[in-house]
Amino acid sequence: MSVSPDAIELLDAARRALADEVAPRLSGDARYQVLLAVNAVATAARELSVSGEVAAAQANRVADLLRLDPSDERRANAEALERLLAESIRVGEFDDSPRRDEMLAELRAMTRRTLELTNPKVAARRFGT
Repeated sequence: MSVSPDAIELLDAARRALADEVAPRLSGDARYQVLLAVNAVATAARELSVSGEVAAAQANRVADLLRLDPSDERRANAEALERLLAESIRVGEFDDSPRRDEMLAELRAMTRRTLELTNPKVAARRFGT
């Protein structure tokens, strides 16, 4: 059973109300603050619309890049994986590794996905999405 409206629809309605009804009636700092809220709500809606499968796929790619065993519990924690990847880069694990290009490609893909969520206009200009 689905509940209507869902969270994304509610966020979109709030974003539209703030952008179309509230912001035009304000000026100066108050308008700026409302427009910041509009952008934050839009970002939250985009993040919610991305399925957990996308995050899980990214975590699996990072875990594979780090050569973690499939049974390693760290595979389930995306933040821990990102910290582990950062530490591996920091200590030079990929410097002279045949996996260096794979690591760079994954970092670019992660950056692109983040930019598509947080600033889709810039992502479209940069990547043509």
